[in-house]
Amino acid sequence: MKVAAAERKKENKYNILSGALIAFALCFTLFIYAPYELYVTNQLEFWFTAGQMLPYVLGLFAAAFLAILLVLYIARRINEKLYNLVSAACLVALICSWVQGSFLVWDLPPMDGKPVDWGSFPVDRICSIALWVIVIAAVLVFVKKLGGSRLVKFGSYASLAIAFILAVTLGTVFLTTELSDKSRALIATDEDMFTYSEDENLLILVLDAVDSTAFEQSMARDAHYSEIFSDFTYFRNTVGGYPYSQLSIPLILTGQWYEAQESFADYERAAYASSPLLERLDQEGYRKGLYLYDSYSLAAISPDSFENLTQDQPVPDSALYMCKLMIKMTIIKHAPWDLKYLGYDLPGRLNESVKYGGDGDLSYFNWSDLAFYNTLQNDSPITSGGEKRFKYIHLEGAHEPHVYDKDFNVLESSPYRDVIEANFTMLDLFLSQMKEAGVYDNTAIVIMADHGSHNDTDLRTINQNPILLIKGRGEQHDGLTVSYAPVSYDDLQQAYQRLLDGEGSDGVFDWHEGDARARRFLWYEMADNSLLTEYEQTGSAEDMTTLKPTGTVYERK
Repeated sequence: MKVAAAERKKENKYNILSGALIAFALCFTLFIYAPYELYVTNQLEFWFTAGQMLPYVLGLFAAAFLAILLVLYIARRINEKLYNLVSAACLVALICSWVQGSFLVWDLPPMDGKPVDWGSFPVDRICSIALWVIVIAAVLVFVKKLGGSRLVKFGSYASLAIAFILAVTLGTVFLTTELSDKSRALIATDEDMFTYSEDENLLILVLDAVDSTAFEQSMARDAHYSEIFSDFTYFRNTVGGYPYSQLSIPLILTGQWYEAQESFADYERAAYASSPLLERLDQEGYRKGLYLYDSYSLAAISPDSFENLTQDQPVPDSALYMCKLMIKMTIIKHAPWDLKYLGYDLPGRLNESVKYGGDGDLSYFNWSDLAFYNTLQNDSPITSGGEKRFKYIHLEGAHEPHVYDKDFNVLESSPYRDVIEANFTMLDLFLSQMKEAGVYDNTAIVIMADHGSHNDTDLRTINQNPILLIKGRGEQHDGLTVSYAPVSYDDLQQAYQRLLDGEGSDGVFDWHEGDARARRFLWYEMADNSLLTEYEQTGSAEDMTTLKPTGTVYERK
């Protein structure tokens, strides 16, 4: 009898340990492996470092692990069957989240901030549901045939194997990936953003994701809209360079194409160092301001290249905020398909609770259209004086999410074209205040988008037709001029040089309406700039039938 009691005690001990091992593997997978794997493979999308993540992932891991251990303890005190049931549930969650995040990720929609139609992925949803049903059924069969205690025992072995595989995978990812140094990030302040010289200025104002077709459709809603741009030429037949901001911004500023022949960081450093525009601005004594929202767009720029840039330490303003981010990072890949939507608002949440550890007097640039508009409306901030000025200001434009009507009332959601009308409202006020401050006429102005729309299927584009409007210094028209000259973002450096020379918008390009020309566009998926597909636009930028792949694909080895 004593021997039997000892054996039962020993078996109970192993059983309790087995449940703890399953809980450990589950918490490791969800709260350490999942957020770190997503982070390391998408570093440029995050403002924080791997080290800054550590206390939060460890905190979530510890809290979840201790909570499950407590539940297991209480269940074991009640009866063995309940303990085995809780352990089995943890095992099911572990297996399913592992398979979901490691193997059922071939068709995840891009995380570009736009709404996802989750109903358009029926196969993915069915596979996810089938996974959970099959694993639960397998566990029930195992319990019926061999008993709950044996399931927990064998489950602990399987859990350790999964945890080991994931630990090795994560370690390999860390060892083979160069971690970016964000400990002293380059940050754009709003210093002198509204200060212009009484002599000469060049302003490049970028409205993110404003497509030419939608721009025209929005403009047609009110005759006043075209009056806002009465001194500009609108180059309707423009082909951009890339479908997303990351590669578009350096092309706009430097004229250098990224063809995936080197790392993106190496390309950026070389491109900015050899930019004809930036070189001439320096030669002619312009004060330069670069007002950008994305840290990845500033990473390769020298801190002293632009007067408004500063190095500072970004830090989280809230532990709760960081924990929520870590959970969302887990949900994206490892949650069941029907729950993934809970993590897909991550891009819009990344900068909600960030502060900087530097000079408290500094005011950092905010790319929000609403913030820009409110500053104009409340402060009338435009001033004049001092040296010649160059400014690149990159605003939200029509980037997702769309939450404004034309009067900047904040809504839960609004149509794409209504957000463009909000841009008209903002530009109307901005250009009017430039005129009142006496700096409009002496400023060459380029109003453009970094790329076209990637949210409106009615436009039938792949983002290659952004807006481009240009006004030279002293240029005046009776109304908006529309040109169908076949221009490309490959021509922008030439246009800048001529604007600096004093040319008007009719003389900045060598191309004219009716000219035949093939224009280049490089397509890539948002999450992966290592593979670029080359297209040529041989006809009008509006005509998608004239946009064809050339057969050339650039791939980073």
